[in-house]
Parts: sequence; C-alpha cells; structure tokens
Amino acid sequence: MTAGGGMGRSHGNQATFPRNGGRHRICDSGEAGGIGQRVVTIHRDFGDRTDRKHARLKYVIEDRGVDWFRGELERRVGFRLEPARPFGFERQRDWLGWHRQHDGRWFLGLFVFSGRIKDVDGHRLKTALRRVVEQFDLKSG
Repeated sequence: MTAGGGMGRSHGNQATFPRNGGRHRICDSGEAGGIGQRVVTIHRDFGDRTDRKHARLKYVIEDRGVDWFRGELERRVGFRLEPARPFGFERQRDWLGWHRQHDGRWFLGLFVFSGRIKDVDGHRLKTALRRVVEQFDLKSG
C-alpha cells in the first residue's frame, strides 16, 4: 500500500508540487478495503477543504509527516503496520484484450480515446461493445 502520492501541481504556485507516495505496507486483498477506507477517513478528518489546490492526501502527509500518518492509520485500523518491504515495477503493461482473472472470470481491456465510446467513420467501438455484451450475455452479471 502506498499513500500520499500525486503528480499534479499548479503552474507558478510553489505551494503545490508533485510527491511520490510513501510505501506503508504490503497487504492482502482481504484487508486492503478496510485499510483504504481508513486512509480516506484520515483525509476526510485532516484534509484542507479551504483551498482546493491543497485538498489532497499528499499535502496532509507532507504537512504532518509520514510517522504521524502511519501512527494515525495504525490507530484507526487497530494493529501495527509491518515495515514496508521493497518492491519494484519490473515492466509496464497495458492490459488490452481479453485476460483471465485469478478467479477464472475474464475481463476485456480496451483503449478508449478521450473517454468517448461512440461510433465514428472507420471505428465502430460502441457497436463492437454492444456485440460483445450480447454475445457473452454480460448484462446478467
């Protein structure tokens, strides 16, 4: 789990800056949701709502410190966080196409230009997605 990162900044505003997220814990999928929920409540309780450009978790952690954040998170989850173990990204991959998930189900990764799912000359994405949904009966969940 990493927290407090973000690359956004406002041009010419020195109070805004990019920040790498700190490594805080390796967690399994069963506890990730509960930990994530507690992280959100920390931001809710200590985030700066008076200045939209400062209303980010990265500024809460930068202002109060990583040790404070870990202590507050431990208090809220009710257990001590293990020290972060090293990890690295060994490759970059776009998950385009069909892929099997760990539970045997499948997902389809698509490139959607500018978030627009529509038919245009030579590129009928909306029609293609409709056919996929119909062919694989995806409406029934």
